[in-house]
Amino acid sequence: MNNKISLSFFLRFGVVLTPLFILFVVILIHIMDIISINYIKEKLETAANQIDTQNITTQSITEIQQNLKIRPFFISIQREGDGFYLYNNEIYPIRTTKPGFTIEEYMGNKLLVYVTYKNKYRIRLSTSIGSQMEKVELSKTLVIAAGVILYFVSLGIGYIFILTMSRKIEEHIHRLRMFNSNVSHELRTPLTVINSEIELGLEEVKEEKCKNILREIQEEISHITEITERLLFITRKENIDPKSFQKIDLEEVALELFEKYSRRISMDIDTGIDEMEEDGEEHYQIIGDKALIKIALSNLIENSIKYGATKIKLVLRRTPEGIELQEIDNGQGIPPDKIPYLFDEFYRVDSARNRKIKGFGLGLSIVKAILQLHQANIRIESEGENKGTTFTLIFPYPENLKKKSALWEKIKKVIYG
Repeated sequence: MNNKISLSFFLRFGVVLTPLFILFVVILIHIMDIISINYIKEKLETAANQIDTQNITTQSITEIQQNLKIRPFFISIQREGDGFYLYNNEIYPIRTTKPGFTIEEYMGNKLLVYVTYKNKYRIRLSTSIGSQMEKVELSKTLVIAAGVILYFVSLGIGYIFILTMSRKIEEHIHRLRMFNSNVSHELRTPLTVINSEIELGLEEVKEEKCKNILREIQEEISHITEITERLLFITRKENIDPKSFQKIDLEEVALELFEKYSRRISMDIDTGIDEMEEDGEEHYQIIGDKALIKIALSNLIENSIKYGATKIKLVLRRTPEGIELQEIDNGQGIPPDKIPYLFDEFYRVDSARNRKIKGFGLGLSIVKAILQLHQANIRIESEGENKGTTFTLIFPYPENLKKKSALWEKIKKVIYG
């Protein structure tokens, strides 16, 4: 489990770090390009300021080029009016005459051109950007190399940090599970004893007032027992092995729950007996754990009762998708926008009339966890408040489940070797 947590967090860390690293390098390279171009512009401006149109010679141009280390360096000095060239060593057909900087491209070469006017002369200076950027390109390569090294170092540090933190998290989770398990076990026995004593008291007590008090106590005991059972499931669910599941009959489970809850609430059950085929004994058989399925269905029924249902109907049927078990109630219903969050742990629909209803929001999250263990799905339908809710559980047929398991084993071999 620790390795799974570490790998999960590390993958998320990598997914976040990689685009950030790429963005950082791209921005850094872009900044380097801007700085380099501005540096070349400063050189051309300085060269233009140093040119003396009254005393222009090849030697003075060469000195400016050597001092500013501009290579290649093209310059044309043309007199306004008659167009006489005082100096011209341009080898490219540059046409720019507008003052300021422009970039022109000739035969694959990008030229940075600077034009200014001085003493009735137009001074045009230009240089190849590529030639000036050779050192910059080398710097870019070094930046990328350093960035890659930093990236992998960051990944390594991140992995060590995540591994350390995940171990601590796993340790705390383990302690919490042990605490939940121990508390639940310690509570189970006295709760069972108290419940048994209450049942005896209900049989012996004659006064209705005393019976009502005992029933209220029994209801509270039932609520605490429900909480302990849920806590026990949460602590044990990681250790449940689906390979130990066996064939169970969903119709039998539904009938047992019908018998249990029909004393508390008006219930109806439809198993489609009239439509059963010759192999009726296996009509509603699935691969699973009967106790877990009963916990899941009990949670749904208890949830319906808790939220105002006065009538519940259980419906069993075979569909192309699998075996469907529906729990239909006439309770408060659920706002459609709240349905996606119902299976989150500790989530409860926030409603003024629901705040007095007991519970921690664990019931439906446990239902989902149990169904996931059985590779089953759940669908919730509700038109809104006071319109009831339909929970549809879809269990795969045993033969389809075997195919899924075989495929999963093949996938695991490919992934993990």
